[in-house]
Amino acid sequence: MKNPQVRMLTEGGIMIALSVILSHITLYQMPQGGSVSLGGMLPLLLFALRWGTGPGILVGAIYGLLDFIIKPYFFSVPQVLLDYPISYGLLGLAGFGAALYAKYQNLSFVLGFSFLGIFGRFMGAVASGYVFFAEYAPEGMNPLWYTITYNASYILPDAILAAFLLVLIFKPVMRTLPQPQA
Repeated sequence: MKNPQVRMLTEGGIMIALSVILSHITLYQMPQGGSVSLGGMLPLLLFALRWGTGPGILVGAIYGLLDFIIKPYFFSVPQVLLDYPISYGLLGLAGFGAALYAKYQNLSFVLGFSFLGIFGRFMGAVASGYVFFAEYAPEGMNPLWYTITYNASYILPDAILAAFLLVLIFKPVMRTLPQPQA
């Protein structure tokens, strides 16, 4: 495909579809929302690493909207925006490593920037939890600490699984990228 914009749109659609499929393979479901899936974040992270932050945020946000449509959890409009398009859009922060990903082809860069994107998603979930769901904190527990531990209990295992899968597929994925210019 010679047109990079068409290629980017095509890859974005494929990565969104893969994320939807993988996110439905649930390994662990939290009682008040959130789950560990079989690498549901990985395609979105790979897209951001390949195409950069802006496109990564957009594709993540589109995935977030689709996730809400497929399995909605509605409390208020601001909560929906924060939990879905904003939180998943922040996975696109992994795109800050796009240039390093292509140039150095180094797994440590990829993992580091992937965790930056995952941390963005975590912060979106924590913000939503603190603002909209603090009432679920056990009596006497700090609501911020509660939302941090609650969201970490499923996002951290999801991040570890995504990193493991990324290590497994890193070399085949790198072979599909254009080689860096010297």
